[in-house]
Amino acid sequence: MKRNLDELDIRSAFAQEPKACHDALMNAAFSVKEEKTVKKASFRVALVVALIIVATMTVAVASGNLLGFADLFGGQYGTTVPETVQRVMNEEWNKHEFALGEVVFTTQELFCDGHIAMASTVISMPDGSDALICAEPYDAVGATGENGEQAAKRLGVEPGMTWIEAAKKLNRKLYAVRAILEVPAEIDSGCAMEDFLYNEDGSVTYFSMPELNGKATGETVDMQMFLRVAEIDLNAETETTVLKERKPLSIFLEAPIEEHVYACNGDFIADGYKLESIKAELSGAGLYLYSTFIAPDGVTEADVYERDFPLWLDLEEKALPSGINLSASVDTQNLPKITYMQMLSVNAIPEKMIMQVPDTPFATADEINPGYQRVILSK
Repeated sequence: MKRNLDELDIRSAFAQEPKACHDALMNAAFSVKEEKTVKKASFRVALVVALIIVATMTVAVASGNLLGFADLFGGQYGTTVPETVQRVMNEEWNKHEFALGEVVFTTQELFCDGHIAMASTVISMPDGSDALICAEPYDAVGATGENGEQAAKRLGVEPGMTWIEAAKKLNRKLYAVRAILEVPAEIDSGCAMEDFLYNEDGSVTYFSMPELNGKATGETVDMQMFLRVAEIDLNAETETTVLKERKPLSIFLEAPIEEHVYACNGDFIADGYKLESIKAELSGAGLYLYSTFIAPDGVTEADVYERDFPLWLDLEEKALPSGINLSASVDTQNLPKITYMQMLSVNAIPEKMIMQVPDTPFATADEINPGYQRVILSK
């Protein structure tokens, strides 16, 4: 069923799940079960984690620059956006301008590789307007960490003031805005991430990233951009005039750059799970890894969901950067065969890397068992 996003309140939509958040943050081993056959870390878990730690994060604002996905992921999610996807997202053909009432929406970054779709939209008032725009009028101006503190400083208000309170103090109109990328139901996985940052010029960069199911085909994918503007009645502190519109938007479908299957000798077994294959698919957005195992006899879906995901390391045993899709999944549809899908934020398929897989400790008194096994993979 297609999600109804018209009246969604971003902040309240992401209820905290302490254990899931802890697992996502500490292990990158996601533990949200969304469907019977898929264990998945939804974008929502990652966003909750980001909101918990956002006050300690920094978004570097270059003078006069508009913020984009590189700033969002680098400052608030602790991962990098590969250079390839940054070049593609910023191509001139990705610039589209829409107007809704007085408010102007300009797409500045667009990308789709069949697994994720990404859109950052700059939302601004026309030249000469002194109206304020924000994403969440009931949030504090400083709710986005240093980014919000800088916005408060530019306005001359306290970071703890809500946008409504700030607008009252400054005697300026206030609009709440959103820009959401919507994908066709047949390629929609059901997960999506939204976030926003405030720019130096008073505009808002709104980020939208739906997750896809890998079934998109063709040269372009027809989507739509959901636009919403609500004027805030400062006295009643409620929305008054609300404008909504959906604009058609086609995004080029980027083909995989390279695919590779790592050789597996067939005798790697951890906790009874036998490694069968590892496929790497390099996209402009990063590296998608599909690791397939044969589970031991008697293992159920619930058993699989309780396991941590594989961890990917370089040869110095440092964790490789997690992918910008902010999620991972395990397919148990064909038990005893299971396949983990994970993403790394890298520009090339590693020539060598380490896969670390959880293993049940069974050490004797004079032994040390770290609780995992490792295998070195060579391209």
